[in-house]
Amino acid sequence: MNVRRLVAIGLGAALVAAGVGQAAPLTGAAALPPPRSVAWLDIGDSYGAGEGATGASGHCQRSTNAAGPKAASILRSERGWTIGPQAFAACTGYLAADVYNSRESLIAAGFTSYGIAPKPAPADSELPNNVDLFSWAIGQSPQPGQRFDVITVSLGGNDIGFADAVEDCIDLPTRGDTWEGWISSPTGCTPSMFQSDDDLTDRIGDLLDDNPNDGFAAPANAVPAMAGTVPLGSLTQLYRDIADRLLAPDGVFVVMGYPRLITPTEDWGAWRGNQCNMVSKSDAAKLGEVAETFDAQLGAAIRSMGGPFRYVSRLEVFDDGGNYHSLCGRGVEWINTPLVFLRDGSGRKERGFHPNDLGYLATAEHVAGLVEAELGAAPPAPVTTQVQATAPPATAAPPVATTPPTVRSPEAHFDIGDDFNAACVIAWPTAPARGIDSIQMRMSCSGVPSQFLFVDVVYGDPDLDVTPSRSRLMVHGVIADIVRSEFGFTTLVVLADAVEFID
Repeated sequence: MNVRRLVAIGLGAALVAAGVGQAAPLTGAAALPPPRSVAWLDIGDSYGAGEGATGASGHCQRSTNAAGPKAASILRSERGWTIGPQAFAACTGYLAADVYNSRESLIAAGFTSYGIAPKPAPADSELPNNVDLFSWAIGQSPQPGQRFDVITVSLGGNDIGFADAVEDCIDLPTRGDTWEGWISSPTGCTPSMFQSDDDLTDRIGDLLDDNPNDGFAAPANAVPAMAGTVPLGSLTQLYRDIADRLLAPDGVFVVMGYPRLITPTEDWGAWRGNQCNMVSKSDAAKLGEVAETFDAQLGAAIRSMGGPFRYVSRLEVFDDGGNYHSLCGRGVEWINTPLVFLRDGSGRKERGFHPNDLGYLATAEHVAGLVEAELGAAPPAPVTTQVQATAPPATAAPPVATTPPTVRSPEAHFDIGDDFNAACVIAWPTAPARGIDSIQMRMSCSGVPSQFLFVDVVYGDPDLDVTPSRSRLMVHGVIADIVRSEFGFTTLVVLADAVEFID
């Protein structure tokens, strides 16, 4: 084996040894599975449904790769949990008011949240216009009076108008724009929610305020209490009511927050200029402030509730201690670009600015770890031989780790340092480049997420006999880098230690 190949493989091994990009594993012995089946409910908006994930379908865009269902799947496969029944009552674009009020009734009452009116679902929607999220969840239960051991919820982003503000920020280039001119001076946005910080603070405060006279986001025309519903109050009041009605004794109620969509501008590469995915630098900074404010206040409100309520900060998960996984960071992006619908052929622009499969997977690992910590049975204590000894002097207790527990999924995470094993084909006509002691091949590989346009494979044999008719290979190696062009295309760099031709 040549020296350069040894250095390359050594770099990959060092990255793995250093744990670069690896999720923090659950410390200590894993808890035993609960002695019975665990009933699980997922309820919420697009971030709860899985908008942007593989397999998202229907009007509600539900996907089994969404964080809640994926967390249940991880516990089932990695910890041997028995999970069922499961109910999945999340729908893209839905509000907190939709939990106890059907779209039909909200529209009839003229309900709006800061000028945003609920839109009717199409006639063939899996969630009919005359059914609310709560009733939809109950309808998926196999038995009357079903209570759930785990409830995961994502709500609130639509209530404060955040989705519409993000859409306002996108600056699409016109036919007369040059690339250089566009990235140096994008038009930018002035969405109404950003006209004052007080306005934003008031919206979030109204959403979380326990004052029973407030409605969700304090709309001027809040819907009065209707038969079979509860009055619209704060988000925390809503969560308490859902728990009272649906959560099993000793169950856990997990609230998932929202991530930072765009990496802090000070962490952008110098080459990027003043634009990230059609959002200007100043607007990206403001979007980040919104995410931080909402996460801090939502997290504080949920944690103060105590009891069965727990909070998973997607902002902290995606920030990853400064190894940002939001758009325009240096690591693996866990957010879909606004133009993803052009690449995946879905024609659905709403997929943009939502997590991709890796983002939902990372969230699910944290949800799974938290649920295991709350509901898992304690592992048996190790058997020790008692020995009489003089008690050691008292010492201060070690600090308690604040890192939330995770249950690591065996699925590929595509972080730097991760193993890479995939069937690949050379992306002709980009012919391989041959060096003195290596060959570099631009390839398309199965199982690689769509945000990576290509995989550049470096292998230590410049004489590898590849041709257009002999270009399918099984590649084994380590992910060494993630590179981006100035047009935003992302490529994995893989240092291969073995390749095998596929007939």
